[in-house]
Amino acid sequence: MAKRRITAGKMLEFASDMVEVFFPMKRESLDTVLHKSLPVIDDYFPSIVKQVANKLQRKGWVEKKETPEGFVIKITDKGRIQTLKFKLAEMKPPKVRWDGKWRMVFFDIAELERGKRDRLRIYLRQLGMERMQESVWVSPYDVFDQVKYLREVLGVPHGVKLAELDWIENEKELKEIFEIG
Repeated sequence: MAKRRITAGKMLEFASDMVEVFFPMKRESLDTVLHKSLPVIDDYFPSIVKQVANKLQRKGWVEKKETPEGFVIKITDKGRIQTLKFKLAEMKPPKVRWDGKWRMVFFDIAELERGKRDRLRIYLRQLGMERMQESVWVSPYDVFDQVKYLREVLGVPHGVKLAELDWIENEKELKEIFEIG
């Protein structure tokens, strides 16, 4: 199998799944790896693995300790927050049948935190929500768990509120937008 490049996100994912991750730099050191869920390091270019680990260490996302056989990385609190942000990019709208209820997300995030507000809008659109007003979004699907996660990761837990409605004034137009009966 051809060697691959490891990404910062993948390395952080490995580190967040375990307490410490050992990356052996020699084939003989593989037998010292205790965690079977680790990918076979031979699948990756060793120089790239080391380069990515150094980059993550410089950003403060991992702590790295060199050993004669390889190196050990341990994720930091800052790195855990970053893995949560990577997971945001994977959020998608649910593919379920409409239950007849409307979910509304509305928020009031200060101008000083404009970046968080703008990212929130991007992720709400990614979840398939439609904007009714600048800070009011609607969906026919239950996206509340994703929005709760989103507001915690973005650090705006009190600025984002949720509502579930049986009726909404422009329901006919919304049904057309979401292509539901």
